[in-house]
Amino acid sequence: MSEWIVACPICGKPYMFYDYVIMDQSACRDCQNKAGGGIGGRTVECPICGKPYKFYPYYVGDQSACPSCREKAYDRLPKWS
Repeated sequence: MSEWIVACPICGKPYMFYDYVIMDQSACRDCQNKAGGGIGGRTVECPICGKPYKFYPYYVGDQSACPSCREKAYDRLPKWS
């Protein structure tokens, strides 16, 4: 486990980069929050319905579509009895 001090590519301020953290570390926390990323996630557009939804870079599950489109697709799957 190691960490480095790197310069933010957006604002140039130094920040800590941790190699054991899964979430996006491409910019400092302030710039990520300004851009809508960081801990709170970022808003992206659903490729199926076009509605905006929150995308979390550190979340492991399927986020390829908004929750309502994923739920509709799941409901159409055959039910196993």
